[in-house]
Amino acid sequence: MLSGIEDAAIYVGMCDNIDVRINEVFESVAGIEIENSRHCLVEYNYVHDNAGGLLAFALSFDEIIVTTFTAGAGQNTLPIWIFQNLFRPNQAPIVNVVAAALILVSIAPIYLSQRLTQEKVS
Repeated sequence: MLSGIEDAAIYVGMCDNIDVRINEVFESVAGIEIENSRHCLVEYNYVHDNAGGLLAFALSFDEIIVTTFTAGAGQNTLPIWIFQNLFRPNQAPIVNVVAAALILVSIAPIYLSQRLTQEKVS
């Protein structure tokens, strides 16, 4: 049980084959943060009353650099794929479609979490 942490209460970075199981995290900035990792299993965690509950795989330029050095030969991760296709004029629509799809897929869980956590005013 972790609470009152001023950053991620549970942070996993640059790891392979990690299990984050059976934890309770509350009243922290970020409950669980996972980045630049492969084959992560996150289950049976109770994450509540945090600024961000589960932050996973945020895409930034830093992660393009890190995944370039940590990805094995022939492995293609999402940050590397986006960066490789970003500067090809004939491939730009594909990157736009993937980015738009990721945004649209993320809207529903955000909306649902807001609706579920709202206090009812009587």
